[in-house]
Amino acid sequence: PNRFKPYKVNDDEYIKDVAKQFEKYDLSVVAVVGYQNMLMGRITSDDILDVIEESATEQMYQLAGVDDDFEHDNLVTTAKKRAMWLFLNLGTAILASIVIGLFDETIEAYVALAILMPIVASMGGNAGTQTLAVMVRQMALGEIDIENSKDAVKKEVFISLFNGLLFAIIIGFIAYFWFNIALLGVVIALSMIINLFSAGFFGASIPLILKKYDIDPAVGSTVLLTTVTDIVGFFSFLMLAKLILL
Repeated sequence: PNRFKPYKVNDDEYIKDVAKQFEKYDLSVVAVVGYQNMLMGRITSDDILDVIEESATEQMYQLAGVDDDFEHDNLVTTAKKRAMWLFLNLGTAILASIVIGLFDETIEAYVALAILMPIVASMGGNAGTQTLAVMVRQMALGEIDIENSKDAVKKEVFISLFNGLLFAIIIGFIAYFWFNIALLGVVIALSMIINLFSAGFFGASIPLILKKYDIDPAVGSTVLLTTVTDIVGFFSFLMLAKLILL
């Protein structure tokens, strides 16, 4: 008899929680009850579709660091909101540049390093963003919580390491044939493994850490992750070049 228990929600329940129940139990309609279980009305799946769409849109905007209420804001307010994130981004970009500045002599000795540097940072950034998008989405759907987060992080790290090894081989050979320096291929290959590993690890960990401290993971993760992948990418690449090439 428990299997056929009718499903109901209270009139003061948070609509996003109701949406999760619709997804979980594949409901098409649910009764809404109020005081003393009195029937107030019903919610159908098409109402819930709007809610799900709205929250998915909201997440996509937040991951990019923009608000979804820009349609109602005037231009100056919208520009200010975006400028705040860009300002934060500028700070992190300067940090990455400082790291590059530490190795100016290494870069002068091998101009090829300056040519190859964007590849390492860009691959790390993209791998991190892939991980981040998956984590934030699964957290929003309630598929990942603090209990099973270790497995999720392990899985993302494994995927990143696998891709790191694959692209290390590819870019290693490309760099070798491009500049005819075998050790340069080794340097960028090792750096690719390190950076993709860190992209997977931090891409999965940052949203979980933010969630733990009650900060919306969809909002803060992107800027933090870009900082990590840029700094780890440039530092590992240039440090390895200094140790191996010079």
